[in-house]
Amino acid sequence: MIQKAVIFDLDGTLVDTAPDLWRATNHCLSLRGRRDVTLEEVRAFIGHGARKLIARGLAATGDPLGDQDTETLYGLFVAY
Repeated sequence: MIQKAVIFDLDGTLVDTAPDLWRATNHCLSLRGRRDVTLEEVRAFIGHGARKLIARGLAATGDPLGDQDTETLYGLFVAY
């Protein structure tokens, strides 16, 4: 039996979510007293999921945080 499916890569193809990710990233960074990152920076950070995005934002604005704190920020990022 042949099954047919259509799969879309929405992010960056049909929907530009970078501005939303940018706002959520800056929200999390501000909770840790970090500077805002630019939309261009966030576009460069995108790839390999939200946890990696947060880690890249933290590294760009100061010292990276530990895994536990990054996990806390991930929860806040998703809730935003």
